[in-house]
Amino acid sequence: TNRGLLNEIAAVSGGRVFTPADRDEIANMFRHPLQKISVRENIELWDHWTLLLILFTFMMAEWVIRKRNGLP
Repeated sequence: TNRGLLNEIAAVSGGRVFTPADRDEIANMFRHPLQKISVRENIELWDHWTLLLILFTFMMAEWVIRKRNGLP
């Protein structure tokens, strides 16, 4: 391999050149594979337009059923 070219590419890209002796360091650079990151977002139920649509649909269905059965 051309070690000088590899060092130059690593310097330009912000990387690092590893030798076979450094193989243990490579594994330590990565996070533990079982580590999970969870992000929780709170969304107000009343701020969502689909809830309003569902509510109006139920109200309309209830009104139609009542009118078909002759109820006030």
